[in-house]
Amino acid sequence: MDGIIRLVLLLGLLFPRIQSNVDGKWSDWEKWSACTTTCDSSTQTRSRTCTNPQPSNKGTDCEGSSEESKSCMLESCPVPVGWRTWGEWGSCSTTCGVGIQNRNRSCVVPRSNRIGDYCAGDSTDHQLCMPRLCADGDWATWSSWNTCSVTCGGGFYQRTRDCTYPPPPLFGRMCTGPSSEIASCNTQHCPKIDGGWTDWSIWSGCSVSCGGGFYKRYRDCTNPTPSPFGRQCAGSYIDVAVCSTQPCPHTAGGWSEWTQWGSCTAKSGYGMRMRNRQCNNPTPSACGMFCHGASVDTEVCYGSVGPTARRKDGDRLEIFVAGQWGTVCDDGFDTVAAKVACRMATHESYRKLDTYPYAEVTNPPAGPSDMPIWLDDVKCTGNENSLLECIHQPIGTHNCNHDEDVGISCGDLWNYILRG
Repeated sequence: MDGIIRLVLLLGLLFPRIQSNVDGKWSDWEKWSACTTTCDSSTQTRSRTCTNPQPSNKGTDCEGSSEESKSCMLESCPVPVGWRTWGEWGSCSTTCGVGIQNRNRSCVVPRSNRIGDYCAGDSTDHQLCMPRLCADGDWATWSSWNTCSVTCGGGFYQRTRDCTYPPPPLFGRMCTGPSSEIASCNTQHCPKIDGGWTDWSIWSGCSVSCGGGFYKRYRDCTNPTPSPFGRQCAGSYIDVAVCSTQPCPHTAGGWSEWTQWGSCTAKSGYGMRMRNRQCNNPTPSACGMFCHGASVDTEVCYGSVGPTARRKDGDRLEIFVAGQWGTVCDDGFDTVAAKVACRMATHESYRKLDTYPYAEVTNPPAGPSDMPIWLDDVKCTGNENSLLECIHQPIGTHNCNHDEDVGISCGDLWNYILRG
């Protein structure tokens, strides 16, 4: 047995085995590497090897690249906040002596920076400056003398000057000497002139037309005007005289005609309107009596959209109040109230009459109703234009149900004649 094994090994050495060529192939890509930076734009890479399998026996190598890369975007890197360089020094605040000059710088703040980041320190810098030495302040020329305070008897006039030629510098001395001068003028004696009256003006109109009044006239002490040492005019500058002393007639006032009624205060529902008259027909005299009575008259009125009344099937009475139809209870409702209700209804023959010959209370059949009950315990005199003018419980206050709704029957004039 050992001899056989040795024979086989010997044959293998003498006759090598013939093997085929093997081409190389890529392995799977490795994982992407981390980004090359921690902010802004950076790069990731990954690699592969030609080992799946490796090329052998003169096989071809893998085609393509063993590495690839891609960009990765991270959060923007913070840009530091910082000052720009200082600007040039500005001009000195004075042309001579010690002054101040300034320079400025600006803070660079990137757009991506967080709100609130800003440069520390001042944006303005100051320093002392002195272009040249200044002389002390000196006086400008005197102004002209002003007008004398009087025309005679001794007065004064004045002139001034300013310390502005040049003005004193910061550490310079002010001008020495007075800034104003006063001198006497018009020292001659004033002539002594006494005042004299002008002519009287014309009389004014009488203050009243009867019963005793007065009129006036005036004069001035300017003919001539008295000098400072002269005497003023003697007497009064005003003269008063009595006029229109006859007794006044005693005329009592009388009323004018009433004006037209004004607009109703309510656009809808219940309101008021007003008319006026004046005591000028005739106007009372000074001692006459004023008109008796009121100058203003008011009455109840209704807006253009109500309240009105209507009758439905079964003669049920409905009234329109506050923009909604409602019913009336029969508690205390009588034929007088029915006449007022007929006056509210659209019956032109009744509207033209002062009385209503045919108005009856009916008992409409009970039935379901979703309307509110507006009025209860209605008592009328018959002269009202609306049930709302009659005595009644407050609107919407009642102690009845819809089976107690009141009904009315309004007859026209022809129907009344036939019934008669």
